[in-house]
Amino acid sequence: MLTALPLIVVDDATTHRLMRGGFPVVWCLCCQVGTPMYMSMEMLEGGSYDQKTDMWSFAVLVWEIWAEERPDLLAATKRTATRGPILGQYLSAMQDGDRLPLNPNWPADIQQLLSQCWLASPNARPTFEHIVSVLMSASSRAPF
Repeated sequence: MLTALPLIVVDDATTHRLMRGGFPVVWCLCCQVGTPMYMSMEMLEGGSYDQKTDMWSFAVLVWEIWAEERPDLLAATKRTATRGPILGQYLSAMQDGDRLPLNPNWPADIQQLLSQCWLASPNARPTFEHIVSVLMSASSRAPF
């Protein structure tokens, strides 16, 4: 009798996925692929990531919708752009605690949600279930 599902490693030249029973267990980004403005610190560092990384990226998208502007952390925090790898500049800003600015006119629960999604520790970030709950509550109070 098989007591544990087999572990399968899938390699597509840029990403390694550990699969157990057809479900991803751990993702390891081997090269930085994507839009830096939406990447979390763990992605910029080239480390392993999971669904909590998606919380960061989703929060950037929510910020973009509320702010109605492009989410440029370096411009928003008035960091002087330097020559060199842009990924390193974003990572440095995030490690220093810089985040996209929250408008004090936005609902407090949206501001709190974005702040939670941008916590440095992925394990401290909320789940998608929590995010849906906050967004549903906020939408029920929307003036439209």
